[in-house]
Amino acid sequence: MFLTVDGEEVGGIGSRHFIENLPFPGKNLFVALNLDCLAVRGEGPVALCSGGGQQAAGLASAVRQLLTEAGFEIIVTRPEDLSSDHMGFIAAGYPAVGMLSTIDSMGAYLHKRSDGPDAVDLKELSATTIALVKAIQAIAK
Repeated sequence: MFLTVDGEEVGGIGSRHFIENLPFPGKNLFVALNLDCLAVRGEGPVALCSGGGQQAAGLASAVRQLLTEAGFEIIVTRPEDLSSDHMGFIAAGYPAVGMLSTIDSMGAYLHKRSDGPDAVDLKELSATTIALVKAIQAIAK
């Protein structure tokens, strides 16, 4: 399932609403993957965190390995260090991975007029997408 949510900055209301109204039994939620502000122009690492179980740890490990092989600098953090929609899933007991550009990269764009398509590094976005697809395929087997 592909899901987009809104309202993260006002208490994660989009992800919280989804979690509280899952359209399927909760045991069927394998892992939530939160992509937030990825491929922002700038020289900064990708921050990665996971929590809530082995599925999340496995996906985070696969993503880290593939992105490192693709030449990305990865910083592994605690989930609570990256305030974003993955936190609601972890707090509700579901496995989740958060993957974000660091504040050093996105600081020039986040919530500013410059926050638009020109802020995205398309080469980095392409490489990140390929690594994510490979990681998801690896753990889905």
